[in-house]
Amino acid sequence: MTSSDRFAVATILGDLRRKVGNGEFGYRSQSFFAHLILRIGGTVQEIRPQGHPDIVATIEGATTFVEVEVASLFSRKHVLKSDDLVALTGLHPDQRGYLAILDISPPISWLLVESQVLRFRKPSSLNLATIRALSNRGLSMRCTEEFIRMINNHRDSLYNLTFALLTSRALSGTSL
Repeated sequence: MTSSDRFAVATILGDLRRKVGNGEFGYRSQSFFAHLILRIGGTVQEIRPQGHPDIVATIEGATTFVEVEVASLFSRKHVLKSDDLVALTGLHPDQRGYLAILDISPPISWLLVESQVLRFRKPSSLNLATIRALSNRGLSMRCTEEFIRMINNHRDSLYNLTFALLTSRALSGTSL
C-alpha cells in the first residue's frame, strides 16, 4: 500500500459521504469497521445503529466493544462524549473496548484507542493529534491497510453497499 492509495481512498469516501449524507455515512462507517473485524479474523455479534456500544465482537478470543466515530473534515478535534466513555471503560477484565475513529482527511486512517487508555479521561474535546498519540499504532495501521484494500476492491459498488446490506453480511460472517 502506498501513500497515494490512502489519498485516493480519502477522495472516494469524500464522494460517498457527499452522496449519502453525514448520517448514513456514519452508519456505513460502523458497518465498514465490522467488516474490518472480520478481515482481521474476528467475529461480529452485534452492530447497533442506536445506543452503545456500536459493535460487539470477538477479537482474539475476547469480547470486544467498539464505538465508531468519523472525524470531521473541518475540525481536527474529536469530542469524547461521556456515553462513549461509559460504554468503553466499564468493562470486565476479560473484555476489551476500543474507540475507533475514521479520519477521512487525506491521507485516510483509522485510529484505535484502547479502553484502558481512555479510562482516566473525562468528556472533552481532543485534538486528533492527541488521539493518534494515544492510539494502538499497530492495530490502527493494520485496520487502515485492510480498509484501503477493502474500499479499493469495492470502489465501484460502494454507493449500493447500504448500512442494512453491510450489517447483514457482517453478522453472517461474510466479509467484503
